[in-house]
Amino acid sequence: VGLYKGGEWDYSKYGDYLKTRPMGTGSHSLLVRGCYWMQLQAWLVNFKREDILIERMEDMKRDGIQKTVSRAYEFLGLPEFKVVDEGSKNSRSYDGMEEATRERLEQVFEAEDRKLFGGLGWEMVEG
Repeated sequence: VGLYKGGEWDYSKYGDYLKTRPMGTGSHSLLVRGCYWMQLQAWLVNFKREDILIERMEDMKRDGIQKTVSRAYEFLGLPEFKVVDEGSKNSRSYDGMEEATRERLEQVFEAEDRKLFGGLGWEMVEG
């Protein structure tokens, strides 16, 4: 199932695509993993937007783990939880990306990012 053709992601084929994937998810695909707006649509069919908390990595980096966890616990109506270890987990370093690869990925995800940020009412973050 071709999800990306002619410079556009075809949301109508996402359900068919998931049926062909292990465990019915797109998590194995590096490209589909980055299509957050497409993935969010499946949740919005079943839940109201105000019942879903979406956190941005930029906010977590800016605010720290404790503040991010506190927002999640408050959203869920749970008592405050103290994070004991805020150190990085499952982190690694990577070799630099070739400029042509970066440009292609930015091109592929630009429209998807605009849909995500626009749909969530967020300001686009450049870079």
